[in-house]
Amino acid sequence: MLVVAHRGGNPEDIENSAAAFIHGINVGADLLECDLQLSADGQIVIYHNVKYYGTPVSSFTTDELRGLIPTLLTMDELLEVVHGVDPRVRLVLDLKTRDVDRALVPYLENADLRSRVLVTSTFSFALWRLKRRFPDLRTGLSRGAMMTRVPPRLRPLVGALLGPPIQLFTLFQMRLLGIGTIAMQHHLLNDSALRYFQSRGIRVYTWTVDDPERAYELRALGVDYLTTNVPALMAQYFSDQDGGSMP
Repeated sequence: MLVVAHRGGNPEDIENSAAAFIHGINVGADLLECDLQLSADGQIVIYHNVKYYGTPVSSFTTDELRGLIPTLLTMDELLEVVHGVDPRVRLVLDLKTRDVDRALVPYLENADLRSRVLVTSTFSFALWRLKRRFPDLRTGLSRGAMMTRVPPRLRPLVGALLGPPIQLFTLFQMRLLGIGTIAMQHHLLNDSALRYFQSRGIRVYTWTVDDPERAYELRALGVDYLTTNVPALMAQYFSDQDGGSMP
């Protein structure tokens, strides 16, 4: 099981910042997860929320965003930062908007970078467009965001109720569009769900797990990737033993 540093994974630093990503590398995370969307001038910027205080991020130029968010990185800057620490760094690129995949194409023309990334998104056709252009690209369909809006005590129940229909429809989409990894909120995953996907050759990426006990459960179930806000903690248990090539 590979440990993925969620947005860099350092609670003491601003998420998706250079400091957070450097921290994720230094504590031994196997991959760094980051969020991609477009600014008004067409640059890929690393930022999670699609709106900044109610205004779409895509309405601001990169310079305007940098004035609002001093830690903001562009895609070029992200690669410069992480490659300066470790040129072999591996990344999970999460596409937050429908159109950012087209701006990502020039970066993925680099076969070395392409071999070190997993591209995830809720937008299945964006993944399909990339996979059609780059058949060797790892892609992951993200499902389960609604679970973050469910009260924690109700998540196991909601997961048990919604998990099976989500699995069925998601598998249909993945087969149709050639997507090889399911990126699923961990409350939707149990032994039955894991067997459902893995028996069909689908790799499993889960998010966001900060409890080591839950991480052990998911490892025992055979999860391929585990995303966490505390990679320093998770790496102690998993990275040295299990860190290896990307599935």
